[in-house]
This record gives sequence, C-alpha cells and structure tokens, in this order.
Amino acid sequence: MLELWQAHAPNLGDAMLDSFVRTPLDIARELPNMREGDLLVGAFADDQVGYHRPFPGAGAYRTHLPGLYLCGASSHPGGNITGLPAYNAAQVILADLGLGADWMPAPIAAQLAAV
Repeated sequence: MLELWQAHAPNLGDAMLDSFVRTPLDIARELPNMREGDLLVGAFADDQVGYHRPFPGAGAYRTHLPGLYLCGASSHPGGNITGLPAYNAAQVILADLGLGADWMPAPIAAQLAAV
C-alpha cells in the first residue's frame, strides 16, 4: 500500500515517523463495539441505514434521556472520517437549546433572493 501511495506522493516514505497494522480481529478484540473489525460500527444493512441507525428510532440523535444525544460512528449517516454524525447531532442540540448554528449556510431561498 505504501508503494502505491508513493507513486502519487514520492516523499511519503521519508516523511513517515511510524506505522502499525491492525487486522479486523485485532480491532474487534480491542474495541468490542466494532464487531468483526467494522470501522463503521455497524453494517449498512436495511436495519442500519438512515433513521434506523444505530437502532430503529435513533436517527434523530436524541435519546430518551433529556440532554443525552448520539453522535458517534454508529449514528446516522455512519462512521468513517466525515464527522457527519457529530455535525448533525450538533445541529439537533442547538435546535433543542433554541440556538442557531452560525456555520449553517442561509436557506437556498434566501440565497436566491439575494441574487
């Protein structure tokens, strides 16, 4: 893999300080919620997509405990490096607190009206 990356970034090998490898078995042993080494913390099967992620009804990021929200990789839209579960949960939290998200773009209708 490193050789393939170096074809596009030749200085990568010299810039690396260290590296490690984990197998799916290693990941599952160290992080039990990552069953079978699944870095997305749950399959994207019919019962694990959208509003049903990580379980039916949990897609709105709120839990049954006031003030407790879901925002990890197991939350909608899933893990990886996107940060979207936390971004989406932050919007829900701010809405629940009656606060605006200053990072949100203006609604498209407002943007079009300004043109």
